Formats: sequence, structure tokens, C-alpha cells
Amino acid sequence: MKPRKAWIIQWQWTGDHAKVEPNIFHILDSRLGIKFVKSYLKYLYLNSFLLNIEERVGTAGTNDPSMIVTSNGRIATIGTNPSLEAMLVENLTAKHDPTTGLDNVEYELRQLTRHNDESRKAEEIRPRSSVKVTVRH
Repeated sequence: MKPRKAWIIQWQWTGDHAKVEPNIFHILDSRLGIKFVKSYLKYLYLNSFLLNIEERVGTAGTNDPSMIVTSNGRIATIGTNPSLEAMLVENLTAKHDPTTGLDNVEYELRQLTRHNDESRKAEEIRPRSSVKVTVRH
């Protein structure tokens, strides 16, 4: 399989108390804009196990502050702990292991920088990194 650029969506958490099992792993076309990805992320979160049906009905179609998706153009997030996160990744590859039933996924996150107004230079926020994930399906 040829490595691809894509949006991936999965749960992120801090601490075992917030761990999500099984973690979802959605893949979207990299050509989709951030506006679409944010909308998709919001409705995945709205229909997740975190909200009961009353909360879903109460927040659907409103501007409820708990349903705000934040983004920087390459990463979008909704929720606290756990949060649902969409990331634009590069060199995405996957290989299914029929003996275990697991999928081994690898991708790269681009370096993130921001402009420092005082020094007038770019500052690194996150270095370029490679990630390996095992996904159940």
C-alpha cells in the first residue's frame, strides 16, 4: 500500500480512568477542508458513549459551549478527558494481521511551528514524529 496523507480521528486521554476501549480510528480524505472535519468531529462526539440520549437531544443543533471544536488547521479537538481529536497526518500506512485480527497503522505528524513576534522567528511547538498504533476492528 502506498503511503497516504489523510485525516485520522481517534480518542485521546490522560490517565487510565479516562481510557477509551475500544478506541475508534476513522480515516478521512486529506482533501477535505477543516470546516468539514470539524463538523464531522462534532457529530461523532455528539453521538458518542459520553452523552446520554437526553444530552444528545439537548445539544443537537445548538451552540452549546461544550460542543465547540477547536483547531489550528491541522489538528481539531472536542471534549476534555477523553477528547476526540482529528489530525492531518502524512505517510499513513496500514497492514492487517490475519493471525491476530489486528491492524498495524503507522503515520507521521508534521512539525508544528508558530511565529514569535518578538524574535521574528518560527518556534517549534511539536517536532516531526512517527507514530505506530495497533487497532482492533
